[in-house]
Amino acid sequence: MTYRTPVLISDDPVAGHLAGARGWKVLRRDGQLLRFAGLDHAQTLALPPLPFSVGDGSLDAATVGGWDNLLNWLQKHIHQPMLVVAPDEWAAELALWAKASRGWPFGVWIDGAPPLHTPSAAACMLSNEGLFAPHPEALTDLANRWKEPFGELPATPLIDVVAPQQPTDARREPGVTRVLIVSHHKEPTLPDTAGLAVDLVTAVRRPGAGPREHFVADLGAPGTTTGPGALPAWAAVALAGDRDRPVAASDHIGGYWRWRLEDHFDQRADEYDVVWLTGEQYVAADFALYAKRRWYARIIDSTEATQVYPSEAEQAQVAYDTAGWRMQADAVLSGAESPEEIAALALALGDHGHPR
Repeated sequence: MTYRTPVLISDDPVAGHLAGARGWKVLRRDGQLLRFAGLDHAQTLALPPLPFSVGDGSLDAATVGGWDNLLNWLQKHIHQPMLVVAPDEWAAELALWAKASRGWPFGVWIDGAPPLHTPSAAACMLSNEGLFAPHPEALTDLANRWKEPFGELPATPLIDVVAPQQPTDARREPGVTRVLIVSHHKEPTLPDTAGLAVDLVTAVRRPGAGPREHFVADLGAPGTTTGPGALPAWAAVALAGDRDRPVAASDHIGGYWRWRLEDHFDQRADEYDVVWLTGEQYVAADFALYAKRRWYARIIDSTEATQVYPSEAEQAQVAYDTAGWRMQADAVLSGAESPEEIAALALALGDHGHPR
């Protein structure tokens, strides 16, 4: 068991009062100062420039020290802190970064109807440990707008955070084709087929997930980090490159999930013969490079553009990127194929040798 202390970051008086009644800590902002509600006003911390945003430079070398100092300050005063943030306010990406860099779980507090379909807000909604709703009707509204599973945080001073179970390593076996289905938030399946063993990796933590379902949290742009301090050089280059493109992965929900996938499988000993990429192409298609390099896997690509790109510059960028992704694939699907046809294709592609 790992018990965490919830720390609500909010200036909302109702949310602060209800959180305090649960025994949670409450952080309030006073201009550029941050202080714990109910404690000596001298116990404050100066905030770096707001909001916390990786895309706007919060993890650049010149500013990251202030944010590292904030998390160090919390860790000094609070036992095993667990941030509880609004998905559309200044600390949303801070919670994602604390999760990516220090392994801190986080919760989300929700009120009204905040926009949820931005990359950082969606990452918060998909990767949190539970919700805190000062007004219960907010959960009813949320159920009409958010289709993925969600639950509430317990009203206790400490919260027991249980890590999701992950499958055992998938190793190659004679006569068995191992398939990995990559799907950010949907749940594609293949029929039970002799000689086919199937894993799914997803960014959605589903209750009752099957024994071969990997959960890899989508932490947005902060997910390109794995420790405190400034962005790794490669991540800084990748983010800068995205800013110069008419269409980029960062424009899409899950656009940086690929890097979390690579980190997840780097720490495991899985071996896959075939990888089936699904969903938005700017989320999943580039994972083909990793799958080929790590497992010498064959690639089935059924990714597609899920957004509308009105300008000529955007359309040209998407056409160029799509052509490159199609060249990486061993089979490109039209969308009309049945699960049985895809399973047969995976079996056929899986019959290939692997360097030892």
